[in-house]
Amino acid sequence: MREEFDIFISYKESEDGIKTMDSLDAKLLYDNFLLEGITSVFYAPETLKDIIGEWDNYIDLALRNSKILIVLSSEIRYINSEHIQSEWSRFIQYNPSKIVIPFVKNIDSNDLPDKLKKFQKVDSSSFVSFNNLLRLLSAHIYGFRDKRIPRIIINVDMDKPVSDRIFVDIDNILTKHNYLYFGQYPARVINKEATLNKIKLVFKKNEYGYIESEGKQYTKFVSKPFGPNYTFNNQDLVEDNHLYFFEVEPVKWRVVDFDDESILLLSEYLLDPVKFDEKNDGYENSYLRKYLNDDLLSNMFSPREKELLIPFENNLFIDIQGVDDCYNANYGYSKEDSTREALATDYAIARGAYIDKSGNGWYWTKSRDEMDNAMVYIDSSGAIDHDIVNITKCCARLLVKVKLS
Repeated sequence: MREEFDIFISYKESEDGIKTMDSLDAKLLYDNFLLEGITSVFYAPETLKDIIGEWDNYIDLALRNSKILIVLSSEIRYINSEHIQSEWSRFIQYNPSKIVIPFVKNIDSNDLPDKLKKFQKVDSSSFVSFNNLLRLLSAHIYGFRDKRIPRIIINVDMDKPVSDRIFVDIDNILTKHNYLYFGQYPARVINKEATLNKIKLVFKKNEYGYIESEGKQYTKFVSKPFGPNYTFNNQDLVEDNHLYFFEVEPVKWRVVDFDDESILLLSEYLLDPVKFDEKNDGYENSYLRKYLNDDLLSNMFSPREKELLIPFENNLFIDIQGVDDCYNANYGYSKEDSTREALATDYAIARGAYIDKSGNGWYWTKSRDEMDNAMVYIDSSGAIDHDIVNITKCCARLLVKVKLS
């Protein structure tokens, strides 16, 4: 088990043998951390699930070696309960110079225990609560290393219609540059030995071709990284010609535009490298266009989700940006190249995507450079460039349009 953590989540799991609402909030918080690429998190149900016996020893060790403690609670009596009070008291005792964040709802700062009053509270009942928490964590843990503005995280609940999965602002108006999770695709590499052993025992695949194990889906791939010394997003080295397993996760989309009936989404990450074509006949006749609307469409969306997709004017359900879109403020872009940077997933890296030292990759546009008979792409720094169409290190950054009801 990992002994050092960036974040320790402390909360009341159950009361009188019944799970608390805080346990659901803690699971959502943990899931959102993972979806943001924040994996150094102590969350007892996951971190200790393969531990047999002395949980207290592991918890105490984690409290000693965590950078920050989040006390998640909806009731002051939970914070004052024996178990939770023991955790935050020990953390403060072991780490007097470190930070505690009370992540609470319906609790006034004045009602907090005296030792917690000196710390900055984050209201978890607000729709921007996770956004605010990320900002505070960036300041205390990462020292503003990541200067990109974190966006609002949307709850993942596939049983709800899309309109119910979108946060709105205080005027009840959908806000651009929120995030929405929709569809699924392989993303994060699995490096837990216990999880890998369970997956390897499963031979049957589902209708999407994915391996199912304990309610989650996985896929495997023999790695073909584009360059030597490439690393996954967790900084593990990507070995060439090595069999890896990847978890199939909800796809994260940036809200680009919307009206009363539909919402336009841009994929936040680069999911897969793909060649544009063998010859440059433009986007309309390209291999890339066919691949997006045949193979990728089938693997990414369930039949129910496909019913929510609205075709674009060119009758495609999945499209990509033109070069003009790459200057469009609605997409979150500006004249600054860095606004166009996009991280590649672990799965894309293993499949040969080019990445720089920060993990940013290249992605195609559907615009042609007529002078050099090449296609325009966005490089890892966010700058606009062009290259021949049959390179396979460049990804596609996807656009979809979804019904709101």
